[in-house]
Formats: sequence, C-alpha cells, structure tokens
Amino acid sequence: MTTRKSFGAALPSIIFFAAHGSFAQSPVVAPRFEVASLRPETDDDIEIQRQAARSGAGAQAGGLVVSGARFDYTGPTLKALIATAFRIAPRRIAGSDWMDKAYIIHAVMPEGATKEQIPEMLRALLEERFHLTAHRLATEQKGYALVAGKTGLKLNQPREIDRSVCTNWRNADSPGAQSCLDRTNGSDGIVTLSISTDSEWGPHSVRTTKSAAREEFFSATMPQLAQALSTHLSNRGPGPDIPVVDRTGISGERDIVLEMERSPDPEFAAEAYSAALEKIGLRMEKAMAPVEMLIIDHLDKLPAEN
Repeated sequence: MTTRKSFGAALPSIIFFAAHGSFAQSPVVAPRFEVASLRPETDDDIEIQRQAARSGAGAQAGGLVVSGARFDYTGPTLKALIATAFRIAPRRIAGSDWMDKAYIIHAVMPEGATKEQIPEMLRALLEERFHLTAHRLATEQKGYALVAGKTGLKLNQPREIDRSVCTNWRNADSPGAQSCLDRTNGSDGIVTLSISTDSEWGPHSVRTTKSAAREEFFSATMPQLAQALSTHLSNRGPGPDIPVVDRTGISGERDIVLEMERSPDPEFAAEAYSAALEKIGLRMEKAMAPVEMLIIDHLDKLPAEN
C-alpha cells in the first residue's frame, strides 16, 4: 500500500479552518456526520486520481469537496485529518510516522451544518473510529520576533485586490471566497500568480518567477503577518516549527508588500524574508516564541469498521 508524507500546511481547507478558529475548543455538543465511510487509500485510488487529474476531471482528482450535505475528502494523511479537526498546523502535532498514511472519507453532514463545523465533525469521527485522545501543551521554541525597524515604516493603507490581474478565478472552500492561479511565460522563466480572497492571513497574493517573488497581504494585521512568516519559514524544511511572534506594537490593518529573491536552499528563506522586511521598515530578530503543540495520547493504528 502506498503512503504519503504529511503535507505541512496541507490542503487549502486546513489552512481555512485554522485561520478562522485557531486553537478553538470543541462545543459542548459537537455536530457529527450522519453517515461516514473512512478507509485507507489504496494504490488503485491514487491511480484513479492521477487519471482524473490528467483528464481535467476537477474535483474527482482528489482533495476536499463539499456539495450540499455531501462531504468527500480524498488523500489526506491521518495527521492532516487531526490537524483539521483540532484547528492546528500538522507540524505542531507530536505523533508517530504511521500517521502519514492517507485516507478517503465519504460522509453526509447533518441538516443545517456548515463548512465551519467540519473540524468538529472530523474530530468526533476520529474519536469514534480511532479512539483518539489528545491534549495541548504550551511551550517555547527558538524562533523570531517581528519588530519595527529603525528606518521608518513603509506600509500602505489597506486596499482591495485588483481582480483584473488574474483571469482563472474559481470558488474556494470558505463561503464566498475565491482563488485564482495564472501561469504565463516571462523573461525570467514561468511567471506564477496565485491569489486568494480569504487565505489564512486574509486576502493574499504571490507572484513568483525563477529568481524573484512578490508577496502582498491586503488589509493584514501585524499578528497575521507574523503568522504568515512562521508558516512560510516552517514549511521550507523538515526541521522543527519556527514560530514568529509579533512585537511591533503596530495596530490596525495595512497593505504589506514583500519583494525578495528566491532560492531552492531552505536556509535562504529567513535571510530573504529579513531583507524584504527591512525594505518596509520591519525586521526579524532571533527570540524564544510561544508555541502550542498537540500531544497524541492515544490513537489506534487502524480505524474501527464503518
């Protein structure tokens, strides 16, 4: 059976759920799927997804799809499912390697349930089928503090996304949200433009070429920027989570543009972001930063029968 490595920030759905309820506790009476089928993904499943992707079958190629009361989730690792259920980044889950096994879920949500309640429903499903128990642990790790520089701030007033710069818009997981992905040929290789109207850090766009990147946060706060930096730096390598805490003392929303060089070397990421931040009057300095970990107390290796 083929297994998959944990995919860090994982699917956009995980990012969305984490963004809109980070570390939230489950309600006293958590909603549950009315009917749910959960099983390990097989090699045949993966081949079907590849064929669907090649044929342009869209949602059939895998991922999370919600259609009415129907919920289908193809290919997430067990760690990714737990991350969504607890609204926490997968890299902040302490567990075993076998949590990287991929699964397929087909379920029906109860009447009146919303997408925002999916984490609670997944958590109930994991507790039922894997007898999952876990607890949170607050700790500190080596990371960075985002602080104001000495050259004066160069931040813009918040503004709306210019939707005309991207042509391939589609609906995203969060209600009313959209995303866009365009690729064109340029003098510096392929130019990729990715825009989300409702990312983990609010409206957000990234334009990349072979050697450069331009990242823009629309109407973002300093805590959101710190969270974005932490995610970007942590996802660049296999090492531990790299927390970034906001210590700028700057309130309100801003339009934040980071222009930087690109390099395949993960060690280069912090240097590139530091240089980009200095251009706009901010900087990162090494510091101990708070981190909340999810500790798995018990988790069956295989789910109970459907």
